[in-house]
Amino acid sequence: MRKNVPYIAFCRPFFDLSPVKHLQIVLLGVLLGVGGCEEAAPVNTAPSAPVLVEPKADATGVSPTITFVWEQSEDKELDRIRYALYLSQGDNSSFTRAANDLVATLYTSENALLASTKYFWYVVAIDEHGLPSPKSEVRSFNVADR
Repeated sequence: MRKNVPYIAFCRPFFDLSPVKHLQIVLLGVLLGVGGCEEAAPVNTAPSAPVLVEPKADATGVSPTITFVWEQSEDKELDRIRYALYLSQGDNSSFTRAANDLVATLYTSENALLASTKYFWYVVAIDEHGLPSPKSEVRSFNVADR
């Protein structure tokens, strides 16, 4: 059993019990570490939401070849984490995935962004089982005039 990982125990009663009485016995057995229950697989929890670092909220005069930076997400089960970065041009309603399967906590845009344009962005962490985190906050920035 891995440490610091929540487990769920599944038990079948050996004789007919009310559901409440059965639950009481199972919980007591789990607390005491006895009771003939089978352990299920560990419960996988989502990583924490990434925290955005750069560009700052409502930044202006940003370079068209911007580098996005965020803090590493945490995963209780210590699963490997990858990131996806989403961008929206002009409004914060139609995001597209700008980068996927990122290991590092930064990403430099491969294509120059449009000058004099407002963008919105956020990041999602995904653990090795495919479970996504809550999305980070959504931030906006304005690309500099050329």
